[in-house]
Amino acid sequence: MSKNMAWAGLLAGAILGLSGCSQTTKAPTVKVAAINDASLGLEKTSVYDVPTPPVTQYSKADPGSSKSLGVSYHTAPPQVPHNIDDFVPVTRDSNMCVACHNTPDLIGAKLEKGQATPTPRSHYVGKTNDLYMGRWNCVQCHRPQADSALLVESVFRPDRLN
Repeated sequence: MSKNMAWAGLLAGAILGLSGCSQTTKAPTVKVAAINDASLGLEKTSVYDVPTPPVTQYSKADPGSSKSLGVSYHTAPPQVPHNIDDFVPVTRDSNMCVACHNTPDLIGAKLEKGQATPTPRSHYVGKTNDLYMGRWNCVQCHRPQADSALLVESVFRPDRLN
C-alpha cells in the first residue's frame, strides 16, 4: 500500500505542477526605447547611408622644414614629419630616404635646424658599419602622420617623448 501511496503522491504533484503551468497570466509588458540607427557607430549617420569620408591630408612640408614628431613609447619608430610624395614607392634600388638620413656620424649629436634625423645604430651592421639593406622599406615602420580629427577621444599620454 505504501507503494500505491507514493505513486498517488507523485501523480498528484505532477497534476498540480502542470495545472500551475496552464494559467494564462500575461508577463508584464516592458517598453523598450527604440535606438536611432544614426547613433550606432562612430560615423553618426544612418547605417543605410554610404558616407563619403574626408580626404586624408598629410603634411605638405618640405624635408628639413618641419619639427620632429614625438613618439608614443620608448621603442616606437619615429614618424615622418614631411611630405614623401616624391620619395615613394621606396624600393631596394630606389630609396631616397637614405640620401638624407644615412648619416651614422650624426647619431647622438645635437642636430642643427633642418638637419635630417640620422638612421639609428640598430640599422647598421658589420665591421664597416654598413646600412643593413634588409630594412630598405623605410615606410614599413616610419609613416607620415595625417592631420585628422579624432574619431574617439583618448586620454593616452606618452610615457616618454623624444
